[in-house]
Amino acid sequence: MTLPLLLLLQISGEQLYQAGRFAEARDALLRDVRSANAKPETHFWLGYAELALGNKPGAIQPFETYLKASPKDEDVLYALARTYAQLAEMSLERIFALDPKSARAYQMRGIRFELEKEWSKAIESYETALKLTPSMRGVWSSIARIYARELNDASRGRAAAAREPLEPSPSLGIALVEKKQPRNALPHLLEWRSAQPRNPDAYYYLGEAYTDLKVGAIQRLRAVNDSSYRLHQVLAESYASTHRREEAVEEYRQVLKLRPGLPGVQFELARLLTDSAPGEARALLERELRIDPDHFAAKSLLGQLLVALHESETAVPLLESALAARDSLAGARKALGKALVETGKPREALDHLLRVAREDPGDEQIHFVLAQAYRALGLSSEAAREMAIHREVTRKLDAGNSPPR
Repeated sequence: MTLPLLLLLQISGEQLYQAGRFAEARDALLRDVRSANAKPETHFWLGYAELALGNKPGAIQPFETYLKASPKDEDVLYALARTYAQLAEMSLERIFALDPKSARAYQMRGIRFELEKEWSKAIESYETALKLTPSMRGVWSSIARIYARELNDASRGRAAAAREPLEPSPSLGIALVEKKQPRNALPHLLEWRSAQPRNPDAYYYLGEAYTDLKVGAIQRLRAVNDSSYRLHQVLAESYASTHRREEAVEEYRQVLKLRPGLPGVQFELARLLTDSAPGEARALLERELRIDPDHFAAKSLLGQLLVALHESETAVPLLESALAARDSLAGARKALGKALVETGKPREALDHLLRVAREDPGDEQIHFVLAQAYRALGLSSEAAREMAIHREVTRKLDAGNSPPR
């Protein structure tokens, strides 16, 4: 029920935020800003209200305004860096959604291969981007960097660098990004995106600007306290997003040394250790659930890990609870189907397995587990059909992973 307006006006934005009434909190805080009654704390709570409502761009200005008065607030610097990082990722991922075969998409693949130290694949992706758009800026420089720094081929590096376009940037927004002035570039880039919402170039340069702003926020946090647990946390997140697993693991360990009970960190570290250290990952997830019993993602991951460890009886209630909280967890649903088959409940498993198979028919494992379920129910023809699908999907996957001749 909505509170009467008069009563609502008597409740502060902070109180509304603390009560979980985020939209009303934002409205109250914005009223204070418009009426010139805003204090630094007004912008603090407004930034967090915008984040709670999923409006990441809307959180930037309140946080930056608050930091003018409190430049050493480590929590807000962390929140700001994280927001910039998420906006960068969202912008760059949009490139693939618009056109996965565009020059920008191939450039992004090249960047990812560089992060994974797959140098030949990176060069191949960059060269594909240049075939599609020969005048693309920065790509020849990326190829030159790989040859010179990673492959120790100075001559090819110089040859690639010489092919980098030298003409001025085609727009003010791009020029400001290239001059490392992301804050000044942002209004121009956002206007470009609004005018051309399907242009991958706009999202690429937005991603570049947000990435530079993220780096700047991290540097500000480091300058305030270079041993801050928030600094280790944002560095861990940054390393994880760029496939630098070992560095991310070490940074998360530093966070836990400083703040062992910090919600969410045990889960993030466990995600990185599930394959290489399942025992430690299990202990981390169990601790996470003691800190936050409602962490559905931790329940999902722990349940999947237990199924892999053949502890399906223990896994079933965790996976069911995770799916009750978030119905779209395909990994949890697949693991639950397998666990139900292994615990002698194939009929209950079928609904889960068939849904996963409909949503992802190219998953070879799901057809294998479906065959097991049908076999346990005495449905031999259905089991044979699923095994045939499993073999065919596996054959196609193997063919796709074979090196070209």
